[in-house]
Amino acid sequence: MSPANSHSSIVLVAPNVSQFMGGEAIKALGICCELMERGYAVYQVTHERNRAELSQNFPELAITYTRERKIQHLIWKHFGNSPLINVLDVYFIHKDARRIVRETGSQLVHFTSPISTVIPYYSFPEAAVVIGPLNGTISRPPAFSQRQSFRRRFSELLQPTIQRVLGLLFRGKRDAHAILVAGGDRTRRALLRGGVREERLVNTLDSGISNDLLSFERIVHSGRNGRFVYLGRLVEYKACDLLLQAMARTPAWIKLDIIGDGPERGRLEALVIELGLQDRVRMLGWVKSGPALFEALREYRGMVTASLAEANGIAVQEAMMLGLPVIAVNWGGPALLLSGGGGILVDHRSSDAMVAGLAEAMTKLASDGTYADQLARTARDQAEREHFAWNALIGNWVHIYNRVLSQSGRPILQPAPVALRPSGDLASAPVLS
Repeated sequence: MSPANSHSSIVLVAPNVSQFMGGEAIKALGICCELMERGYAVYQVTHERNRAELSQNFPELAITYTRERKIQHLIWKHFGNSPLINVLDVYFIHKDARRIVRETGSQLVHFTSPISTVIPYYSFPEAAVVIGPLNGTISRPPAFSQRQSFRRRFSELLQPTIQRVLGLLFRGKRDAHAILVAGGDRTRRALLRGGVREERLVNTLDSGISNDLLSFERIVHSGRNGRFVYLGRLVEYKACDLLLQAMARTPAWIKLDIIGDGPERGRLEALVIELGLQDRVRMLGWVKSGPALFEALREYRGMVTASLAEANGIAVQEAMMLGLPVIAVNWGGPALLLSGGGGILVDHRSSDAMVAGLAEAMTKLASDGTYADQLARTARDQAEREHFAWNALIGNWVHIYNRVLSQSGRPILQPAPVALRPSGDLASAPVLS
């Protein structure tokens, strides 16, 4: 790998870069693809576990894979996902990133994940450093803390102390030239506890969405439509069991399609039978994103999610751009995204209140096409106004890159000539978050 002389290069670092491993990995892939499409030489550093997917689906990307060492395997085997694993993972991926900086002559490193404000970063003096968007360490609503393990609840209590200690031991975040902050005051407070200076923090959206959606004609709603869709992984914190309980409280003409897969699928399929919802709920598995799926979503009245710990919600962003009204819990990322009135936010004071709220919202939305279209219009307007698409978001970040490069005495980025750029929307990524 020789230094990039024809135009500026960027080293991106993320443990997971994938279409299938959740929002954090999807976001890392979107950043890499959009920067490449804009004409920058991009060198992605990621974990070996991503090799099979990326080499098959994205052979055009320049990727360095960090292998797992024996010590990591032994610690995982005996202690599980311990803090020491995170420290070692970050250390080895930083080590490979340093090597790529030396080989390419890159002046800028962007650590696109981990998004957690707790996981440490190491100091990286070889280049200008941008970290983020950081938007992790989200707790659950108090009424739902018991759905977590005791270990998880205990670690959340210790988080403020851990952030202060790790901020003293590891200087990576404090030494970074800029930290992109999503998640509002929650994330900002956590970073300040860790010793990051206020002037280094830059507010931003957590993620972009496919540029294809800019030209997608908004879904128009009218009359009665009882079809709803869930889009996302089937994991415990998404609380699809509560969504199914809500479905059992809605009129029989309301239907739900669940698009996604994950470890909770078997339990959810059993619950569908237990609640007698076999004729009203379909488990469709994972569906590839793209124009075909976007068009299929025109059949639905809205998207519904019961997630209890969503730091952002890429699927919510996509639904807003599509004009698909969203019903979500008034907590975390969805609450921030829908604060402009483009969806329905449900109370989380108790499980019963949330289930009742989801059922009431679905029934109202299904019955009132005028109300649904008003929400859809508001959401689409917000998505366009706040520049949800990757091309606009990355454009803003390039300004941040050039600012920190200039301030640190390094040359600013220069993209390749248009004729040398890749064609197509490489930033398209699955709707699953």
